[in-house]
Amino acid sequence: MSKKRYKGNNSHNKLFSNPLKFYSETIYGGVYMKNKIIEKNKITYTKENLIKNIAEASGKNMGTVRAVYNELENIIAECLSSASIDTDISIRLFEGITIDSTFIPEKTKVNNLTGQIITTTKKIKPKANITRNYCEKLSACIE
Repeated sequence: MSKKRYKGNNSHNKLFSNPLKFYSETIYGGVYMKNKIIEKNKITYTKENLIKNIAEASGKNMGTVRAVYNELENIIAECLSSASIDTDISIRLFEGITIDSTFIPEKTKVNNLTGQIITTTKKIKPKANITRNYCEKLSACIE
């Protein structure tokens, strides 16, 4: 039995006709510019950086700010973990930033590879959401 091939002028076929070209033109962690990938700098603000910045901006002691920050973290974790089968949790952390928590109960499934019946564990699925207005507010700050 012979294989049938599609002989249409399809952009999908052009894209994958040369796999090396496809992967060399894909953006991985950088900015794509004229067939070159330029690495971007990434600034990560850690918990300690945020505590220090808040303490300096508010004029409060770093120990006090750290205690409030840690307690906020504990309260958020406690609230999100209180999701149940009939109750989803949503925390409006800031105006435009929310964290949602959904409870996923145990299920019995058939493993696709082995065919065995397995039971998944119950878990809580957290999800962060940033509103479009907040994103527009961030974009408006660009000079």
